[in-house]
Amino acid sequence: MIDLHVHLVPGVDDGPKDLETALALARKAVAGGIRTATITPHHMPGVYENTAEQIRGYVRDMQAIYDREGIEIRLLPGQEAYPEGDLRERLGRGELQTLGDSCYLLVDLPQQECPFYLEELLFSFQAQGIYPILAHPERNRTLRHETERLEAMIRGGVRAIMSAGSMHGAYGPSAQKSAHDFLKRGLLQLVASDAHHPDGPAFFPLQNRPLIESLIGIERTHEVMELNPQRVLDSQEIPATIFDEEDRGRTERERPGFWSRLFSLGRSA
Repeated sequence: MIDLHVHLVPGVDDGPKDLETALALARKAVAGGIRTATITPHHMPGVYENTAEQIRGYVRDMQAIYDREGIEIRLLPGQEAYPEGDLRERLGRGELQTLGDSCYLLVDLPQQECPFYLEELLFSFQAQGIYPILAHPERNRTLRHETERLEAMIRGGVRAIMSAGSMHGAYGPSAQKSAHDFLKRGLLQLVASDAHHPDGPAFFPLQNRPLIESLIGIERTHEVMELNPQRVLDSQEIPATIFDEEDRGRTERERPGFWSRLFSLGRSA
């Protein structure tokens, strides 16, 4: 199993503060079914500075420690980039690290408001062949109340990843309700732990699958938990079918060929 969003490196953001705690979290991930993980430290200039070059160093150092400690997780580079206005400049400076060196970039979302420029920023990345994945939109107050805004971004080629703890109420009842609703409607294409601490809301695949299957069925669960994470690492297209809010058995599909044309344009640029 692949975890695309997890904070495994000690002392670099709001994740584990020391190596002992970081190793405890890694062992919990193994017990929860994880065998490959992209480390995703926050990159928020002025708060957490974790550039692509630094992250590659974290991967080398932590993988050596895992191998020594017998922790059977393959680590890959990743990052949770905060969507400040200069994010495009940071891309140009080589600070941003995609997930596993793929074409997908994990973009952080604040808990409360959504930046007014978010859509323009994300779509400008797509034009450069970088495809944004929004982190935990179910925890963002604006998107919970303006679901149509998230839907428009998904239809425009942005993808979204849920923090698994949201389904279990770890971030409050509003985030829990939105997690269930967004997942059922197809507004979330991926699930990850977003684990920060071994004693926190670290819900890994073995804990998540029964609930996800009860919400969206076995086939769609396989897609969000196995197929789509592998598609990310392989830089493949992630399909997104959005289900009608009143009748989830009937689908409202994206404009024919939109994502494929955009994906092909970015990859050939």
